[in-house]
Amino acid sequence: SQTEYAIDTTQSFISNGISNTALNLSASDKSVYYTWSSTYLDVNNANGGTVGMWMKTPSSLSGIDTYFFAGSTNTGDNLKVYYDATNKKLRFNIRKSGVDYYAEASITLSASTWYQLSLAWKLGANAQLQLYLNGNLLDARTYSNISSLTTTSWYICVGAEKPTTTTYTNYSRAVIDRVKIYNSMRDSDKIAKDTYFW
Repeated sequence: SQTEYAIDTTQSFISNGISNTALNLSASDKSVYYTWSSTYLDVNNANGGTVGMWMKTPSSLSGIDTYFFAGSTNTGDNLKVYYDATNKKLRFNIRKSGVDYYAEASITLSASTWYQLSLAWKLGANAQLQLYLNGNLLDARTYSNISSLTTTSWYICVGAEKPTTTTYTNYSRAVIDRVKIYNSMRDSDKIAKDTYFW
């Protein structure tokens, strides 16, 4: 069976702005983070994992918007999803021992538009990474081996990534809502339904 964990945006972002209980990141240098717990996101789970969210792009897109980051630093083992507006790339990236494994798509996101974003993975001998937008599979990659990630001193961060253990960068300017984490790699049918029943 699948277990779902929803990040409660109403309890942890009051000081930085609430927009109808969504994370309003339109102001610069705002994010929300949670101390790591494998109870909520066990990236090394044999059944894999899935992270999904709704996000509304800002009125103008530039630079890199990081929507979700799990890790201690962006140079150590980590998992993240971000949009590079300069190169028009949406990318789900897992870093293991200094090597980046990813699923990505060349896409131009529209400004001030809501999207449902999902990333799904399973590590191991035949590791799989999948990237979805609005229920549609944008890219799926298989790698011969991605072993367990080192999760010491990790954080779950919505709206930024961590270049060091005490600093943040690549802040998102999106509105992010309904962040959900699953303890298994959801199939394409379930992810497609999420677009309509999130």
